[in-house]
Amino acid sequence: MRISSEVYGVDLRTQCILISMVGDVKLQTIRVGDVLGVEAAMPRRRLTRALVLETALAEIDEGGLEAGSMRALAGRLGVTPRALYRHVSDKDDLLRGVADLILMQMRLPPASLPWRRRVREVAFELRRVLTEHPHAVPIFARPATAAPRAVLAVTDAVLGALREADVDVERAVRTWYAIYNYTLGFILNQAGFPPGGRIDPRPDPFAGIDPGVIPFAAEAAPYLRRFAADGLFAADDQYQFGLDLLLDSVGREGR
Repeated sequence: MRISSEVYGVDLRTQCILISMVGDVKLQTIRVGDVLGVEAAMPRRRLTRALVLETALAEIDEGGLEAGSMRALAGRLGVTPRALYRHVSDKDDLLRGVADLILMQMRLPPASLPWRRRVREVAFELRRVLTEHPHAVPIFARPATAAPRAVLAVTDAVLGALREADVDVERAVRTWYAIYNYTLGFILNQAGFPPGGRIDPRPDPFAGIDPGVIPFAAEAAPYLRRFAADGLFAADDQYQFGLDLLLDSVGREGR
């Protein structure tokens, strides 16, 4: 016997809860669709640029940059690839939009803070949001997608802080891009470490170093070994150490 999805003009998929009152007792009836095994219809979200970008970022987070293809994205959204092009002009436009989405998660520090603290906080915020989406980091290194619109707001915050330190415009720009590229490289390096940053010290890459051939590396071997074993190459304090080296050079040039 075939059961129609509509009985007496009532769609069985519609989620209805009927409440009957018997005296002071409320009786909650079961949904008819549940009895018949018909799932409730889920409201379909309207396709927008924001939805396309959010879904693309989710695809990249789960499967890497290659997973964010237009065909895979269309399949996840339940539309044809052609429908996506009403909201993004091409793959590069899609990736720039994803990059914007990531950077818009950043929290910029107030302009009332000292310049050095502002630059440091922007750098750490950049590292934070990119670390949350490590598969998307290569987007920021591709020439066609390396300059999303949101990066201008981040750039403006850093340049404002550096100009406050009496750094000239050209040097401020070069300093910002040194920090930016340092951060991208640090995250790419960090992505190669297992969770927690620690790696298996076996085999020991520093065992058997000949001090007569590479004396300074031999001298530093205990520290190199500890850094590798403890994951310090990818630690917060190591990132701050490198960042402070860059900011120290600014301090010598500024006031």
